[in-house]
Amino acid sequence: MRRFVIFTPGCTEEDLKVWEDAGFKLVDETSLDYPELRPDVIFICDFKAGVITWQLISKLLPKVLILTGSSEQTPVIPGELADLFNLQVIKGENISFTIGSTIQGQVVTPAWEIYRVSDGPLTPQEQLQALADSIYRFLLQDVFKETAEWCGHMSSVVGPM
Repeated sequence: MRRFVIFTPGCTEEDLKVWEDAGFKLVDETSLDYPELRPDVIFICDFKAGVITWQLISKLLPKVLILTGSSEQTPVIPGELADLFNLQVIKGENISFTIGSTIQGQVVTPAWEIYRVSDGPLTPQEQLQALADSIYRFLLQDVFKETAEWCGHMSSVVGPM
């Protein structure tokens, strides 16, 4: 299984477990200086808390940046960073996710109902699990595209064997 790296500053243990269960490798701030641990995803649980600076995000430039907010207040990525990312908003029940991506295409809106455990409203963890799985598939599709392009290039350079 391909393990994508995620940096999740200020998140709860429950949130971290969701990302880990989806197949992501968690890194903390002390690991950010190692190129092999550069995060593919930065997930900011509470964008108002100031747990990470926009300068650090610019420096790390993840493939996917996710900010969470309430359904009434959608988080906004500042102008200079917004220009670097393809932006989209995915709304769940009482939660919204602002997603910035440097990858071509859009993250598929999760099939929320698949993740519902009880008859009540979706819990924040169920919604996060749905989103984490969608983000994982989005990143995996990008790897497949890159591999197909590389194989096509190599076969044109090397020729038939």
